[in-house]
Amino acid sequence: MPSRRHEGLVELVRNRPELTTLSLGPSAAGYEVTLEDSALTISEYHPDLVALLRRGGSLALALAVEVQLRRDANKLRTWPVFATGLRAKYRCSAGVFVIAPSPAVRVWAKTPIPLDPFGSLFCPRVLQPSEVARIRTIQDARGNPELAVLSAVCHPTADHAIRAVVAADRLDERRADMYIETILASLPRNERIALERLMQSSTYRWSEFAQRQQAKGKAEGKAEGKAEGRHAAILLILSEREIRVTKKARTQILACSDPQRLESWIRRALQIRKIDELFEEA
Repeated sequence: MPSRRHEGLVELVRNRPELTTLSLGPSAAGYEVTLEDSALTISEYHPDLVALLRRGGSLALALAVEVQLRRDANKLRTWPVFATGLRAKYRCSAGVFVIAPSPAVRVWAKTPIPLDPFGSLFCPRVLQPSEVARIRTIQDARGNPELAVLSAVCHPTADHAIRAVVAADRLDERRADMYIETILASLPRNERIALERLMQSSTYRWSEFAQRQQAKGKAEGKAEGKAEGRHAAILLILSEREIRVTKKARTQILACSDPQRLESWIRRALQIRKIDELFEEA
């Protein structure tokens, strides 16, 4: 059964089919994209999605879209079938477009697949992080939440993640939960803890997802994990707000183990203009 992360990445393309034009690089402009039933009439195998790309009213390309989280030797047999099946069904150029968050899986997926003893090869088109725009502002993220989430997956840093979470949390509950879970699953451990802690903060104005997760009974972790998460949350907020953190300030933040003080600093980090104000007594 596909994981929630797999489903989340498929959902991005389902809700924003235009993401498939990333497969075309600089020549992507001018295409209209629609999704079709992924059941191929000549095959028992089904890709995650099928996208049809039209230009000037004519069908130009049929793509089997595959989200790949790990290596799977079976795909080396089914991917060529997807392409030939689509080519026969739609009578146009066809290929397989792979979205793989893991660098190792991307390397594996783009390796040409031998088809016969005569030298024929099949080459999947694998999306590279460099081909996905870095979303720089919350406004841009809200304008295209699916691209923002894909950007956060391809560039798994705190600043990209927080912008994507802000954009996703405005969507309907089902989509928001799926997108945010996908973002969190793509982050390194410390940054994931920081973002989760930030969303659980009472001052976090985009906390609906965190509240739903708490209602489902998800644990927050041990005390030391909570402190680590609070430290990272403070530094994440300051970074997002472009407040310079001195070496002395960073040391002071990381040395603190008082939960109430750390919570106070999280709230203050959302409001201050310079780092010295973080430590001022109320």
